Amino acid sequence: MLSGILLVDKPKGWRSRQVVDAVGKALGIRKVGHAGTLDPAASGLIAILLNEGTKISQHLMDGSKIYRATIALGKVTDSYDADGVVVAETDPSAVTEEEVRKALQHFRGTIMQMPPQIAAIKVAGKAAYKYARAGQHVELQPRPITIHSLQVTNIALPDIEIEVECSKGTYIRSIAHDLGQMLGVGGHLKEIRRLASAPFHVRDAVQLEAFLTLPPAEQQAAVLTLDRALPNLTKIEATPDLLRAVANGIAIRGETVYGKMPATLKKGDLIQIVTPERIAILELMCDAADLGPPPWTGQTPFKYQRILHRH
Repeated sequence: MLSGILLVDKPKGWRSRQVVDAVGKALGIRKVGHAGTLDPAASGLIAILLNEGTKISQHLMDGSKIYRATIALGKVTDSYDADGVVVAETDPSAVTEEEVRKALQHFRGTIMQMPPQIAAIKVAGKAAYKYARAGQHVELQPRPITIHSLQVTNIALPDIEIEVECSKGTYIRSIAHDLGQMLGVGGHLKEIRRLASAPFHVRDAVQLEAFLTLPPAEQQAAVLTLDRALPNLTKIEATPDLLRAVANGIAIRGETVYGKMPATLKKGDLIQIVTPERIAILELMCDAADLGPPPWTGQTPFKYQRILHRH
């Protein structure tokens, strides 16, 4: 059974579900998902999860994202992007580059952001965008997000190109809309491309159309196996004691991993233990520095999050 992750560079015009279905059909796999959707108008990285890989979607979706986006000043749309209906239009010619750069400073760090009406956020059990498509307005609440970095890569007014590294749940289209409002001329998201979704980058992805034309053996070779699927997690090679523990799903005691983990790991961090048959993902229940030398007599410092079967 082929399990793992396929990194795909999605072209514009494809829905995420279409990509999932096309990859699953090409590989002959029915259990297929993804680690974060992309709008049809967006291009860039989408991680397709295969078989056991579907069990780690949350671990991947929680990571930071990097986008390259173009904001167009002067037009406001109901969806905050170029696919929406223009609801207001203003001449942006008086806006200066200095004003743009100054306004963008307000979008760095941890901020409160109002999601767009077409967001997938659930309201009374239904996604907000479904209400919007039915012509209904719903009350959404601003949410905290973190903009780790925001770089201006080009300004050719009324267009502004930026590159943003942000936390899960950030809406780049809301940044475009809010920037336009701040400058007093309105604005919308003209174009967007996802460059990275931690820990993966689009430069390591396959072009979707090219992948679909490859022979089956080459398609399978493009899949990242599960032991390469979580490179951001500390990996602990299995000793005989750990092999037995993971094989039977029993508690892993501190003395069995003493000296095998970086002392900088903190409570809540995840580690992975790789065996020939399985990969165990565990949450650290205390700081690694608090694990003293053996004999270790306290309670187990780990909580199983997932056990993945590699084959």
